[in-house]
Amino acid sequence: MRYVPDGPAIDKVPHLRVGLPGAVRSRAVLTLGVEPGAPVTSALGADTAVGIVLNLLTAPDRAALVAGAEAATSATFSGDHLLAVWALTDRDGALSRRRRLVEVARAAAFHIADSDEIAQIACFLKAYPEEAGSHEPASLYAELLPRVSRLLDAPKDFDLDWIGEYSDVLRANSLLHSGAVQIEDFPEIDLSIVETPLRLHDLTRTMAVSMYRVLTIRSENTYTLEYRRESWVQFPRGPRPARIDLRPLAHRLNLFERSGGAWRADPVSDPTPRMYLDDGRGGPSPSTIDASTVRSEVMDYLQAAPRRPDLLWTPYG
Repeated sequence: MRYVPDGPAIDKVPHLRVGLPGAVRSRAVLTLGVEPGAPVTSALGADTAVGIVLNLLTAPDRAALVAGAEAATSATFSGDHLLAVWALTDRDGALSRRRRLVEVARAAAFHIADSDEIAQIACFLKAYPEEAGSHEPASLYAELLPRVSRLLDAPKDFDLDWIGEYSDVLRANSLLHSGAVQIEDFPEIDLSIVETPLRLHDLTRTMAVSMYRVLTIRSENTYTLEYRRESWVQFPRGPRPARIDLRPLAHRLNLFERSGGAWRADPVSDPTPRMYLDDGRGGPSPSTIDASTVRSEVMDYLQAAPRRPDLLWTPYG
């Protein structure tokens, strides 16, 4: 099986898709994705696209499921999608590296890395589009698919590409272990509260918390409440509560805010929605609200909102 870019050329070939298509593709044999609405059976289900593809590659009825597909493609680029497309184009290589593939996919998708090498590969996958100066999926797949096996086997060969991103991880890990970062978990409302003087890298913060909802409080009164991506996928590894729409909470915080900015919340159906104060630059900004008020407002809202079915969302609709 070969890679063919998503576009007019793929319409001429029976193919397998990783992730939902950007447009209707009549020759798609199977769509393999974790997104809400992706038509994946529970027999193939996994929490990453890589996991779904590996289940397909080892399924007893694989030949029937693949049904003569000659190519693999994806409309979007991500680390997980890259590895899944590669696995479809190199079945033997993928199955011989099955454990590492699963670990790297989870690090790329969920920021969970259990070793330095896995973190380094995840950093490469995150940083490469910026380093290459391109976010165009077809060019990224063309450049990276021939390198995947070596990346998995010898990530140090690519250290010039991941060292900058990985240095941020090391600095954040050092800050975390210095005692300057405080973390509290509230399982009854599925909330971790992280108080930190400086920004923590996603790999550091996610590995340090236990809950799917994370409120990060920075020392300059910058706040971010976000959902981890695991609560968005169709086939989670374990139970998770429904997501709660954060827009009413943002509206309430705007009643207290005096900075001139506005609290905003992403749609709850986004992969990793956030709520934060936006001063017009599109990212979290310092607020005039003190941390104790933000904490209490967030916790009160998460305790009360589950009684409102109209505020709840799950990937199953």
